[in-house]
Amino acid sequence: MCVLVAVNQVGFGAMVPSLPLYANSFGVSATAVGMAVAVYGFARFAITIPGGQLSDRLGRRPVLAIGGLISAAGSFWCAEATSFTEFNIARIVAGAGAGIILTTGQIVLADISPPDRRGRNIATYQSAFIFGFSIGPFPGGLLASYFGLAAPFLVTGAASLIVTALAWF
Repeated sequence: MCVLVAVNQVGFGAMVPSLPLYANSFGVSATAVGMAVAVYGFARFAITIPGGQLSDRLGRRPVLAIGGLISAAGSFWCAEATSFTEFNIARIVAGAGAGIILTTGQIVLADISPPDRRGRNIATYQSAFIFGFSIGPFPGGLLASYFGLAAPFLVTGAASLIVTALAWF
């Protein structure tokens, strides 16, 4: 679970250096660039309760896989977006997938952790979350500098698919 959330958050952090530049490449205002940042977080927020309910109905593993696939699809779509509106829709998709992963990951930890270790296990999960987000901007900046502004989105999509397979198996 920690690897899954860390990779997810490295991908989120990787967007930090390139997202404003990428969004600005569509010729939009700073306010619109802020919206491109915000819609991802709003999608994560909006999917939290439905994602938890879905994990109760379908099971943890399938919902983790669904979240990973949605996150990957959204990241790949961001890299290929041809308009600012399309880019924002793709950001919403990626954020929803990430929200499903983050929520279901915590549910899995609550399921498998004995009461006397639950706090420690969830704290470790949160540490992986914060660590991933904290280091993500550096490789994201490198990718954007050497391979273009869309590269962090493509690499994040590929990494999401890899950890989705790990979570499934």
